[in-house]
Amino acid sequence: MQSLKIVFGNINDDRRGYMKHNAFCSESSLKERMSKIVEQINKKLKEGYIVAICEIQNDNANILVELVKTKNYVIGKYNNSYSSMMYVVFYPEQYIVKNIWNKALTNDSIVKEYQLKSGDFIPDELRPTNDVDRRNDVEYQKFTGGELFEKGILVVEFDCFFLTVAHFGLGPEQRTLQAEKTVKILSEIIPEDK
Repeated sequence: MQSLKIVFGNINDDRRGYMKHNAFCSESSLKERMSKIVEQINKKLKEGYIVAICEIQNDNANILVELVKTKNYVIGKYNNSYSSMMYVVFYPEQYIVKNIWNKALTNDSIVKEYQLKSGDFIPDELRPTNDVDRRNDVEYQKFTGGELFEKGILVVEFDCFFLTVAHFGLGPEQRTLQAEKTVKILSEIIPEDK
């Protein structure tokens, strides 16, 4: 098998609409950076790279896919909020996608009397509506492991390999939970001989 070339980019598209995190990446907003991002993705695809993008809002993910102009992509949920953050994986034509899994790194929990299982994304109607309520909702916090929004994992099975895209939270407790959930999900999906 030929060696894989993969590049990963975190867009840091802030759902609140301000530059809190974008400042770490660039002085300009995503809309101002979009043409450069598209240029870099197209360049990497031509060079045979798989390009994985993390933490981009749903609307911007759709714009990005339209601008890159390829049919070779997979979109997965980073979380299931009303302003959905997404993962996007672009891949060159020589690769074939066989299967896709998109799971949440969550705990079994009961939220508003609704049973949620580990790996579920929470429906919007069960999600507290603002950051303060999310922090104060014990049931919701148990489900997400202390995150304001559940984190997701995208697993793409190509013809000869599996690609996993994940983005963990900032706290050590959350990262530990998310790492454990990632190992569990991958052990359920990927056969031992792979």
